[in-house]
Amino acid sequence: MTSWRLPALQVLSAYVRHAPPHPGQWRMARLAVQWSPLLKTAPRPRVVRVRDGFRLLVDGTSQTGRIAYATGRYEPRTTQIIQARVQPGDVVVDVGANIGYFSIVAARAAGPSGRVVAFEPVESVRRQLARNLQLNDLEHVEIRSEALSDRTADATFYQGPDRDTGLGSLRPLEQGHQVTVHQVRFDDIWDPSRRVSLVKIDVEGAELRVLQGMADCLTRDRPDIIVEVTDQFLRALGASASDLLGFLTACGYRMYQIPDEGPLAEITTSAALAQAGFQFNALCSTKAIGWAA
Repeated sequence: MTSWRLPALQVLSAYVRHAPPHPGQWRMARLAVQWSPLLKTAPRPRVVRVRDGFRLLVDGTSQTGRIAYATGRYEPRTTQIIQARVQPGDVVVDVGANIGYFSIVAARAAGPSGRVVAFEPVESVRRQLARNLQLNDLEHVEIRSEALSDRTADATFYQGPDRDTGLGSLRPLEQGHQVTVHQVRFDDIWDPSRRVSLVKIDVEGAELRVLQGMADCLTRDRPDIIVEVTDQFLRALGASASDLLGFLTACGYRMYQIPDEGPLAEITTSAALAQAGFQFNALCSTKAIGWAA
């Protein structure tokens, strides 16, 4: 059965990526995503051009890569917000860069006069990140191997399983292979003369630790923050979504849930957090948010 599904996936995904939007297309996209793990059986990684025009090397081990291959995009609302908030010349910090999808989005928005600093502690994933940057001739992205946190020391890091290397985390994972990484506070390694405009954080539960380690930057530069919020993962590292909201509020930030469709919704209470769902992306800012209207 697999023998015909892989070529069928290739044809189906190519259609979904390139065809103009039309009623019922979502059903085809959903089927392509369901079949996308078959990419791991392909004899070689595939290079795909996504709807935003850049190229991505996909081998099937990353959920981000599989969804981009199957549909031509990944988290489109978050992508749109990065494109809208990042201006030419900006400095962007991508924490948990994975294979580089959002690093590429930010680098294209910031342009050659800007800079993206991408933190990815897993060596095998970091190699994929580097290849994807090379595919798109993006020389203004700096790759860092540290795991950002609230302290500077070596730490045990749990690599994500083969089905999704992007799940790597400082929190224990049942199927995660343990490696030692060097974790650092952002404020300890960053040149304060380089103003940060936007920070994207997706570190599977260590988001609050990352923010605590860059408190000086938040106070000084007031960057926009795009952060994945998963209460269960935060609790595995001794925090919670409410703690994350409280820290950001104390720093002068307002949190907005990024939905798949419709306007951004401001989150101000623990009750609102509970209604937001198991996991969501949030835009946090000290500035006016036109997307929330």
